[in-house]
Amino acid sequence: ADGMPDPETSGLLPEIREDIGAAHAYTPPWLQINLPDMQGPFNIAHMVLGEEAFTAPAADPKHFRAFMRLATDFLIAVHRNLCQWIGARLPIFPPMWHRIAECSVNLVSEDFYLRHVLEHDLRIAQYYGEVSVHTCSGPHVFRVTLRNLPKVCQTEAGFIARTAAGYTPVDYALAEIADRPIVLSIGQELPQGREEQFIRRDLERARTNPRLLFDYTGMHWKKRDDALIRDLHQRVDEHWGQPAPVPPVRTADEAGSQPGPQV
Repeated sequence: ADGMPDPETSGLLPEIREDIGAAHAYTPPWLQINLPDMQGPFNIAHMVLGEEAFTAPAADPKHFRAFMRLATDFLIAVHRNLCQWIGARLPIFPPMWHRIAECSVNLVSEDFYLRHVLEHDLRIAQYYGEVSVHTCSGPHVFRVTLRNLPKVCQTEAGFIARTAAGYTPVDYALAEIADRPIVLSIGQELPQGREEQFIRRDLERARTNPRLLFDYTGMHWKKRDDALIRDLHQRVDEHWGQPAPVPPVRTADEAGSQPGPQV
């Protein structure tokens, strides 16, 4: 009812602007100032409204839609102000870093997203030009955003053991992306005893696909495992440095009736 908060003076924004000004005043010009994590319209709705974000679309769709529009307007206005305050110190990242975080979409259905969230994400995507999507592992989140948002330049997949809506398998994600120029960020929990196997499999994928990024976590690792982690890192580095195995050339007899090269 009060309209959009002031995108310059509300909340922590004056303090943030002051911090940016201090960085300009007291740090060398080559030091860049990054943007904060801007999240996304439905994540913001969940943070502000709590569980009502899941019930309001049915109980009070008119006001929920108005709230989502307000949250989207505010996000865009704050982003513009931050870019202006940072100025030339803003890193010129590839467009993939304009991210929409969809963590809370894991708690609703694909149909809910299409009916109540998509229109607001489309406004953000239009403003950013190209977007990266943080799916928070959910396969339906991966699918519905990849198929409905324009100019997705980065999305996510990988094995996570305990999630609200399951995880997105890497092979499934690669098949959905097909030959589109989309970066796939593979984030995986490493199963105990099979850590190296998981990482090597991703490295082999990267030999033929230059649009893959990787990060890993071992949920079972403790401080005492630091040496083990360093050794694992060294082994997979050495593996990556080795040339890719060349498949053997079959002779005509080995190929049977299948056409192929003859030696």
